Amino acid sequence: SLNVVVEESKPSYKIGEVSSHAPKYPYKSRINGEQGKVILKVIVNQKGRAKDVKIIQSSGYVRLDKAARKAVKKWRFQPAQKNERPTSGTVTVPISFVLESG
Repeated sequence: SLNVVVEESKPSYKIGEVSSHAPKYPYKSRINGEQGKVILKVIVNQKGRAKDVKIIQSSGYVRLDKAARKAVKKWRFQPAQKNERPTSGTVTVPISFVLESG
């Protein structure tokens, strides 16, 4: 079996995750035993959409990095609040790709 772990990040400005799906574990990465942690910096607009997703720490594997970035681009977030109004903000999202044996 395999597991994709999306670690919780607790941003101070309360950008929350509304709907998210774990990234698909790329088939070739599973076959090759590729595992790693990707850290993404996400600019979330006032509508809760990921406006920009940058890799700030690579997993060491392009396939895993791309899978993480592609998934997070589709996520919906609870936008940051400023003076009780939604505003854009930045959140860091760590994603770990872990192959579980057995």
